[in-house]
Amino acid sequence: MRFLFGCLLIGVATPASAQLSEKLADRVVPASVEGTQLTLAFQLAPALGKKQPFSETEDLVDESSSDLSLGVSIPLSNRTRFNVTPGLAYSPQLFDDGDPKSSAYLSARLQTQFGVGPGPTEKLRDQITGFVGYKYARGHRDFLGDYVSTDHSFSIGATYQNALWLYCTTSDCKPDAAGNPGGKMGLALDLSPSLSYVGSPTVGRRRWAPGVVLKASIPTRFGFTPYASAGYEHRAYTDALVAPATKRNDDRLTLDAGIAVKLKGDATTDIKLAVAGRFQQNWSNLAGESFDRFYFVPSITFETRLR
Repeated sequence: MRFLFGCLLIGVATPASAQLSEKLADRVVPASVEGTQLTLAFQLAPALGKKQPFSETEDLVDESSSDLSLGVSIPLSNRTRFNVTPGLAYSPQLFDDGDPKSSAYLSARLQTQFGVGPGPTEKLRDQITGFVGYKYARGHRDFLGDYVSTDHSFSIGATYQNALWLYCTTSDCKPDAAGNPGGKMGLALDLSPSLSYVGSPTVGRRRWAPGVVLKASIPTRFGFTPYASAGYEHRAYTDALVAPATKRNDDRLTLDAGIAVKLKGDATTDIKLAVAGRFQQNWSNLAGESFDRFYFVPSITFETRLR
């Protein structure tokens, strides 16, 4: 069974059509969702990249990823939810070859959401979602092959979303029964600063990682959404030395731009397709770890709500 599932993940990672890769376990579940939500999700994100400037003799670098998860979101109040997500993830990790290529993980996340600013209804106010999270991941080589490491990741942060983004993603930009102006188009913003710590018994992997991601998109009436995002992360390693008394530090910038299309969206199932370009620059004081790449990143996300 493990071999068959591994072939499925690796085999389907070769097509060239599919949304911007984001961590399934880190999604914000809107506070407006009622009751306990159980969601099965699969995401496939092929990513082929080359060093700048492009060279005809240089091989493509495969940083594709796939993720299968089962998310459970439990309401604790009308503003607060507790999310638990077990899952399996796979990526070649050709840049970070010390990282595991696959992992089985369990993520727990407590989030609380509240409206800010003016708005005709709570739904149409800007939203801030604060969160704290913990993720246990057991990493392996290949697909669930030899054991590599066990990581314990702790995170804290917040996500700001303007009202248009929340309304358009939950109601397809259509006015509701009360006549709220959901059809009004404009710029949707999503800002997410965070701070995480990765603790691991494997020497050289422990690190602090503050970061921030800004995403902008423009929902349209025609079923597609142009978007762009910029993410920055600083990795301050606590036990990886590049010289006596000098610890390793990395800074990573990721820029994305593309178009997302909702292929199917109803009360139970969402299928989203996107094609994007990605530029990634990594600066490191450890020799051989600095790089820059441009990727072609199609991706597809399938979600079905079981409850």
